Amino acid sequence: MFADGFTRMYAQLSYQRGFIEYDLDEGKVLRKLDLPASESGATYRFDKYPQNSAHHGMGISADESKICAAGTIDDYVAVVERSSLAVQAITPVGDQPYWAQTGPTGNHCFVTNSKDGTVSVIDYGTGAEVARVPVGRYPQRERGAQIPQSVIDSLSASTG
Repeated sequence: MFADGFTRMYAQLSYQRGFIEYDLDEGKVLRKLDLPASESGATYRFDKYPQNSAHHGMGISADESKICAAGTIDDYVAVVERSSLAVQAITPVGDQPYWAQTGPTGNHCFVTNSKDGTVSVIDYGTGAEVARVPVGRYPQRERGAQIPQSVIDSLSASTG
């Protein structure tokens, strides 16, 4: 349940670009948002979608006002106002964005770009990509964690 008392679920469906809003109490779809195809995504055939997913991966901001949706075959991230389902931004990211998760502050959405080994950091406030971090071969799912600064300081880029 959201803080405002709504019992909603947001879900991406396998062959849909975009997502639905589903009422868990009433058991029905309330709204549907269709997002655009990118130039490269428009060339995909249904039977070639990765894991049968046009778009795969969503996050929601800490204040529950914004949805971050990974456009897997379209190589973008959409930031959407939850109340109106108005698209705030469509931001190009790396190759095959696959998973989305809200960061620890709730102000950013982290999206794995599985084919180019990066994670895009998307600002919920502006919809802009504020960083793209190389993370290694074919990242998919991700989990947030707090790591002591001493551990980070001990890491070496040369040892991977």
